[in-house]
Amino acid sequence: RVSGYMLGAGAVGAAAAGGYLCATEPGAGRAARFWIRAGPIVLNYSMARYWAKDQEDRSARYEVLHERHAPDARRIIEELRGMFIKVAQVLSIRAEIVPETYRREFRKLQDSAPASRWEAIQDTLERDLGAPLGELFDHIDKEPLGSASIGQAHLVAWRGTQAVVKVQYPEAAPNMRADFWCLETLLWLVGDADAGRITRQVREQFEIELDYAQEAVHLQGLYDA
Repeated sequence: RVSGYMLGAGAVGAAAAGGYLCATEPGAGRAARFWIRAGPIVLNYSMARYWAKDQEDRSARYEVLHERHAPDARRIIEELRGMFIKVAQVLSIRAEIVPETYRREFRKLQDSAPASRWEAIQDTLERDLGAPLGELFDHIDKEPLGSASIGQAHLVAWRGTQAVVKVQYPEAAPNMRADFWCLETLLWLVGDADAGRITRQVREQFEIELDYAQEAVHLQGLYDA
């Protein structure tokens, strides 16, 4: 029974991963890294659920695994960053669905994100705007004002006026969708419907935040008001 259970779980995971990799190659590397790290944790919980004699026994087994794997989960999130950070921060305050051991680890996560290399930012701006930066701006600071999961902001001088340019990372959209696919699949495997619902809500919010054009429309409306 155990070997059959493991084989079935592996087949489901492999099929899901294969389908996803075919659908979105840019996020394939992040998805693979996530499952390499998170897969053994999921398997340990699955085996604990399988071997538990009753609900009390399962809860006791889970408590042992929470202590063992909560720090592992935090380290995986810190390594991959991106949307994993955002979702973990939301879950860190949801006592009704997340064990205290995990919430304690998730509260340690910081929201800061490392800035992208200037060369990548320059390439993105020149490709999207269709001209060298020297022709577009009087000056642009190479050091960002701030950086986040999906992009960063730079101070520029434009036609004698200071302005701020927000630049979305080239792989922000596929990486975000890869992150949420991993999270939603993980929560489906462990059967946590409530956490899955919260994750989908966060994903919908970030889908909106990826639309810089719509954000520009809103900012223009505020300026004109």
